[in-house]
Amino acid sequence: SSAGGARWPVAVVTWLAYAGLLVARQSQPTPAEHTLKEAAIAVIRALALPRLYGPLVEAAWDAAVGEPLLDAVVFAGAAAHPAVLAGLAHQDPDVRVFCATAAAALGIAEAAEPCVKLLGASETRVRVAALRALAGLSAEAAVPAMLRCLADPTEPVRKAAVRALGAMDAGLVTHALLAERELAHAQAALALEIMRISPCSAQHEFVGAALCD
Repeated sequence: SSAGGARWPVAVVTWLAYAGLLVARQSQPTPAEHTLKEAAIAVIRALALPRLYGPLVEAAWDAAVGEPLLDAVVFAGAAAHPAVLAGLAHQDPDVRVFCATAAAALGIAEAAEPCVKLLGASETRVRVAALRALAGLSAEAAVPAMLRCLADPTEPVRKAAVRALGAMDAGLVTHALLAERELAHAQAALALEIMRISPCSAQHEFVGAALCD
């Protein structure tokens, strides 16, 4: 119809305008610019056009708009999965952090493997986000890699590892932890904290030995 034909140029202009607004980087965005970004996010959420989800994810470089971004991505559901998965390999650490959080919120099982790779990222906040995402995804195959984070050089990552492992299946985590005896004894205090958060009978021997330390 003629009406339908008139919409296409408007859609193209809208896509270019909002995509450009979201991905354009300013060293210190002003409150007015944040307001414009939030308006753009709201429009993209309403339009539900998959071609806009890539720029939507890239906008996560600006952590100040993280909350409305996450709301929009979760609202998009499965249509946003490709953009979120691609964002896990983005060069910007804040985009990777956002995508790890979004992957867990959306329950994207395919995100587990990329999140395991993020455990080796140089940025502390990326490793923390990856641990939280893996716990949120109940990624059982990732438990050995998560356990190695108990020896991370930074305290925030070690704490995140304890919370993440404590949120997963206690029997599975305990079995994996006790299989890594050297790590378990070297990080005994953290291992005991995991067991305190999520106890099971398989932990008795380790706890008993710790009482005699």
